[in-house]
Amino acid sequence: MKRALLIGLMALGSACATTPEVKKDEGPPPAETPEVPYAPKTVATPPPSTGGAEVIKPATGGPVPAPAAEPPPPAAPTFDSSTQSRFKEGVAALGKGDTAAAERAFKDVLSRNDKAAYAWTNLGVIEERHGDFSAAERNYRRAIEIDAGQDTAWDYLARLECRQRKCPQMDSELRAAIAKNPAAIGPRNALVYTLLA
Repeated sequence: MKRALLIGLMALGSACATTPEVKKDEGPPPAETPEVPYAPKTVATPPPSTGGAEVIKPATGGPVPAPAAEPPPPAAPTFDSSTQSRFKEGVAALGKGDTAAAERAFKDVLSRNDKAAYAWTNLGVIEERHGDFSAAERNYRRAIEIDAGQDTAWDYLARLECRQRKCPQMDSELRAAIAKNPAAIGPRNALVYTLLA
């Protein structure tokens, strides 16, 4: 019995150690398929016959158009030396609090050249100090008509309007001015003040 058991175990061991028999008509076992990216085949098609008519090609976009040129800034008014010194006298008088002498000096400058935007702005400051807000607003607006980019006139006008509780109207006006002249800094700064107020 021992002998039979030993023979059975040996037969079992030898059966496990053998490799499977490959049949000659099947060939080798298949290998794994490699990953290949899919690329659809393109088939060249001849262009349609137009019968001699001109072929209209699709738009390709063409060159990028040049940006619109910004309008040139207004020419700065030129003053002779006596007008410049008179303007400086007005600024000095206003700095000292002598509004009467300053007003005379700025009106003298404007009689020589009514395009002196800063003289209009300074007259607005004087009118505002006297409490005549409508005259001050008129002078600030006159300065802006002459030089739409003048920072000081926009700033003083915005402050005056907001003190009179007209910030919403000023907001609309400033946005329109910015849309008209996007490069001007004065209306932008005044809009910031208006939004904060």
